[in-house]
Amino acid sequence: MWSRADKINLTIALVAAVAALVAAVPVVKGFWLDWRRPQSSFSNPSAPQHNTTAATIDAEGTAANLPADNDLWLVVRSDGLWYPIGICTVNDGGWSFEDVPLGNPKEKGQYTLYLYLTGPAETGDFADFQTRQANDESATGLKSLPPGLRVLDHAVVTRA
Repeated sequence: MWSRADKINLTIALVAAVAALVAAVPVVKGFWLDWRRPQSSFSNPSAPQHNTTAATIDAEGTAANLPADNDLWLVVRSDGLWYPIGICTVNDGGWSFEDVPLGNPKEKGQYTLYLYLTGPAETGDFADFQTRQANDESATGLKSLPPGLRVLDHAVVTRA
C-alpha cells in the first residue's frame, strides 16, 4: 500500500514531468521550424559591408529548404529604386552571379544586394521588369516591390 508521503512524492514527480514536457514543446517546435525554414545567405560580398571600386561585383552564397514553387531572386537597391537581377539557381546548396551591375559605373555610392524568396506572381512581376528593361535602355528600376516577398539576407556594397 502507498503511504501518504509516497502519493505526495509521486504527484509532485508527475507534475514536474508534465511541466518539463510543456516547457520543452516550444524549444522543439522552434528547432523544427528553424531547421525547415527557407534559408539563404551571402558569402560574397561578405556581409554586412563590402567595399569595391568596380562597376560590377560577383555575388555568391548558400541556400537551403527553398519551397519547390518559390524562387530565390537577387535584387539590387540603388538610389531608392529596386533592380531585379535574376533568379539564383541553387546547385548543391550554393548559388552565384557574375558581374552584378552596381548602378552608374562613374558614380560612387552605396548599393544593397537582397535575396528575396518569391512566389509565382512576384517572379512574374520581376520577369516583366527584366523584359521592359531589356527592350528600353532608358527604363529605370522599380519604385516599389510587389507584396508577398520575403527577404532572406542582404549585403551592403560601397563603391568608393
